[in-house]
Amino acid sequence: MNRNRLLIILVAILVVMNVGLLSLLWLSKPDYKRTRGDRERQKRVENYFSKKLDLSEEQERLFEQQRKKHFRETRALIKNIQADREEMITMLQNGADSLAIEQVLERINGKNNDVERLNFWHLRNLREICDDNQQKRFDKIMHRIGESRPNKRVRSRP
Repeated sequence: MNRNRLLIILVAILVVMNVGLLSLLWLSKPDYKRTRGDRERQKRVENYFSKKLDLSEEQERLFEQQRKKHFRETRALIKNIQADREEMITMLQNGADSLAIEQVLERINGKNNDVERLNFWHLRNLREICDDNQQKRFDKIMHRIGESRPNKRVRSRP
């Protein structure tokens, strides 16, 4: 009787953990509206660059090619980072040792470095599409974006 009670408690705990994990995965899944919003945002960014840099049709076409190539390259890395983060959540729930956690963190850091490297080369390729005059404007835009970016990422918590 005592053994059966222990098994029932263990099964109940496992069920609760599984439901919690499934809920977390389901809630973190991107929805269609956010994806559609991302596309609208991307279109605004394209229009902004086209207008501010006064891009020719050929330059707009090259910018679009570069953008598509860049997102193809980074999409897989970002999905891998998300999978590693999910693994970290599982490790948190299962009480993994610190060595295993450090290994996952190193993988995430390496992939984040790869994404930043791809971002740099993407921007450099976009800049090379521009003529000398446009490059100066491009540099000013990048400088403004670089200045404003940290402020948007840092959020104070009470």
